[in-house]
Amino acid sequence: MSFQFPSSPTNGQTYEPSGGPVFVWDGTAWKSQTQGVPVTVYVGDSPPVSPALGQLWWKSDSGNSFVYYNDGNSNQWVSSHVGTNPVSGGHITISNTAPSSPAVNDVWIDTT
Repeated sequence: MSFQFPSSPTNGQTYEPSGGPVFVWDGTAWKSQTQGVPVTVYVGDSPPVSPALGQLWWKSDSGNSFVYYNDGNSNQWVSSHVGTNPVSGGHITISNTAPSSPAVNDVWIDTT
């Protein structure tokens, strides 16, 4: 099960799933809201001890990257398919459609 985002959001509308981060609709896609704190990536061979939902982890011994995600049944690390470099300065979009104007380091999580 994925987050149940509102089906007809208005620009600037926020959504906060139980136990999840706050998202804001930008007119095209739901984006995580960092509330003034820069998005950081944990870098290490093993995942962080107490990750928050939506946290990013770059597995330094393999170059793979992951997002900590709740599928409705459990919390787990899900491959983000970002590549071999940590994400820095990008946005995370969780939507069933790809962003129309992605920027370098943006991450899209397909909810379909």
